[in-house]
Amino acid sequence: MTRQSLSKLFAKLCVLGILAGPALRAQNPAKTQGGGSPPAQARARINRPIAFNSPQTLNKTETGHIFDLGFRGVQGQVVSFAEVNDAQPCEVVSFSILKPDGSAIASKSVCGSGSLGNITLPASMDYRVRLDPGAVGSDVSITLTQKSVRQLGANKPESVSSSLPGQVFDLTFEGTAGQRVTITETSNMYPCGAMDFFIMKPDGSPLASSYHVCGNNSLKNEVLPASGTYRVFINPGSASGGATFALTAAGH
Repeated sequence: MTRQSLSKLFAKLCVLGILAGPALRAQNPAKTQGGGSPPAQARARINRPIAFNSPQTLNKTETGHIFDLGFRGVQGQVVSFAEVNDAQPCEVVSFSILKPDGSAIASKSVCGSGSLGNITLPASMDYRVRLDPGAVGSDVSITLTQKSVRQLGANKPESVSSSLPGQVFDLTFEGTAGQRVTITETSNMYPCGAMDFFIMKPDGSPLASSYHVCGNNSLKNEVLPASGTYRVFINPGSASGGATFALTAAGH
């Protein structure tokens, strides 16, 4: 075979190779130019409203997607968002409370259940809870609540109770500098270890705290550092239930 014939044969093979390449790739779409797998299918973004004190259940046919759950908030309003009963691996489920510009006020990843509790809204505007329940479907229950505020009188027990997961409470009382107070918690119907409670000073910082309460508990003989309005703040995490709180006070 002459050199000229070889050149013609080589040219024909090149042409056939160019034509065959795309055809072979079309028969095997899982193969990409880089030799890897094709990109994962994009997850849908679902926009829907969420109302206060109205639990929702997202079933596993929906929860492969990402949710933007919209609500109207008022400046100074204190809200909580709870997610319960997901069957995803630890820290797969995450959620954030977002301002209209997309910046986050608070965010969290959870294991099974979790909450963003006691979040103060900075302005009157439309907010979103962005919920990412993971790429694999799993039933998820969600609830948005507002803080409940009540007065706590000396020697007048006050019961708090809610069937809404994650709802927090403030029990307010007036105190004077140097006064000694005791807060006693009884009739605890929250799951063991779910609830925390605090005595909060007028400046918003904690004076005393009791974490992961199981059964009855108390904060005893706490000396008030200043005169003003104090709060017993009750945070059940993502749980529902109730308890009774009593205030006893002694003079200077």
